[in-house]
Amino acid sequence: MKLGSLTTVFVEYSLHEAAKRMHDLGLECIEIGTGGFFPKNHCDPAKLLKDPGALEKFKDTIATHNLTISAFATHGEPLHPNPTIADAYAKDLHDTYKLAEKIG
Repeated sequence: MKLGSLTTVFVEYSLHEAAKRMHDLGLECIEIGTGGFFPKNHCDPAKLLKDPGALEKFKDTIATHNLTISAFATHGEPLHPNPTIADAYAKDLHDTYKLAEKIG
């Protein structure tokens, strides 16, 4: 079994600093917040999908700290009764799916 944590525990830090702290704690896996109720400061799937350089930097940050991505966390309400809110949550969810597929 490998232990990990959700990056939003370190929401006030950059992804680099959060990953470093997780590694220093002996964690091996990282679950990254990608939208919905989670802030996108550690991972904004839409931006990473549009910018190959940013995507490589993102992957390098995780690899540099010897972490494995165990999951992307996007929690929202894509069935919200307000279509504008629902669409924003659905976009976060679909962008996260595309990012997961791209990363493998």
